[in-house]
Amino acid sequence: MLCKGHYAPILTSRISSTSSMFLVALTRAWRMARLELTVSSSTLACHPCRLTGQIEDLVCSMMVHLTCAWTLRQATLTAEDILNSWPELEVGRILRDYGEESNWQSLQRRIVKERKTGGLHSTGELVKLIQRTCTISGGRQGWIKTATRVFQALRIAVNDELQTLEDALHSCFDCLAPDGRLAVISFHSLEDRIVKQTFLELIRGDEAEDDEEDLVCADIDDEDEPWFKQRVQGTNGTVLTKRPTTPSQEEEKLNQRCRSAKLRVIQKA
Repeated sequence: MLCKGHYAPILTSRISSTSSMFLVALTRAWRMARLELTVSSSTLACHPCRLTGQIEDLVCSMMVHLTCAWTLRQATLTAEDILNSWPELEVGRILRDYGEESNWQSLQRRIVKERKTGGLHSTGELVKLIQRTCTISGGRQGWIKTATRVFQALRIAVNDELQTLEDALHSCFDCLAPDGRLAVISFHSLEDRIVKQTFLELIRGDEAEDDEEDLVCADIDDEDEPWFKQRVQGTNGTVLTKRPTTPSQEEEKLNQRCRSAKLRVIQKA
């Protein structure tokens, strides 16, 4: 991914002049980054993440302001369809559940109201709507953070990402040999919730009830694997991470983007 905001899957346009504009802008951003690296190499040596963050900020800014037609689609579904034709309650649910946006009600009302004047047909129009909404309500962390969450919600809905993730976990577990392990790193709470729930389902037998109390939780002191202290044992396997493994402060200093990462591991019986 180009940036953590996940604008890229939505904003990549048809292979046309808009794509060329984006590639040219991205090339310029990279050249600027290389120039700064040459000028400030001594400073960057002390702060290895600074250049990466600056490139991400620049690319994200270009992506937000790049206006193009919607191309994010799953089969015949597009983000444009969701914004312009889905029921108001469904639009709100997507913003609330998939984007985890606290200001979802105001956005929901404005999106539906926009349909009376022709609807939303480009990313630029949606960004302007978000800016107007945040100006009135204040938003939680400014309009860019809100836009990040809205675009994330649309991407997840159109691509059906959470169901795809769950299906992929089942398929990967089926491919494991006995005692084989599957490790998954998630970067936001929606993904982590799916991984946690699916792992618990996988280690249960088919006839077991959906109750975590039926599973055996064990505290194990293993010198070879001290990071797997609390485990959840079931019929089909063991969840080695009852609580997810998160980065240490030292890791976060070296790589700031890892701060939201959560690692969960499952082992087949």
